[in-house]
Amino acid sequence: MTSLSSFRLAAAVAALLVVGSCATEVTFKVGEGSSGTSLELVTNVAISEVEVKEKGGKD
Repeated sequence: MTSLSSFRLAAAVAALLVVGSCATEVTFKVGEGSSGTSLELVTNVAISEVEVKEKGGKD
């Protein structure tokens, strides 16, 4: 179940970044530091800030 939650979190972060980046395609790789309880993402561009919100949460 934890890996499914991690995947959903990664998908949410990816969606936020793709929408926010106008001309640059953002790609993700799962980092070597990932485990069953944590997810490390490696991107092809520098990212200064990421916000993750619960689905259905207030903006």
